[in-house]
Amino acid sequence: MILYHTSDREIRNPDIHYGRKNADFGWGFYLTPDRDFTYRWARENAVVNEYELDEHALNMHTFTRDIHWFEYIFNNRRLKDGLSADVVIGPIANDIIQILRNHNSYVFSAGRT
Repeated sequence: MILYHTSDREIRNPDIHYGRKNADFGWGFYLTPDRDFTYRWARENAVVNEYELDEHALNMHTFTRDIHWFEYIFNNRRLKDGLSADVVIGPIANDIIQILRNHNSYVFSAGRT
């Protein structure tokens, strides 16, 4: 699988321990298979790094935009990552998550900026 990462520099050896711990999918190295998205995300003078991921023997978990995805992001933003996976795949929330709590249930709305 070919993946891309945008940065202000070339990154030859990705380090999963660099960056915010409370990001949507927790502490890690964020990549996308969508080359066009990478360039839309890039700032001026950005470097788009390309990698090949060998998926064999990796514990991978895929989210869709549903309540499980929401709860995972909600918990990660509070440093409560309870998922044991080598790779987590799913949509990012783009920092718009509204939480409505009603008798221990959640109604969520996630939008894009």
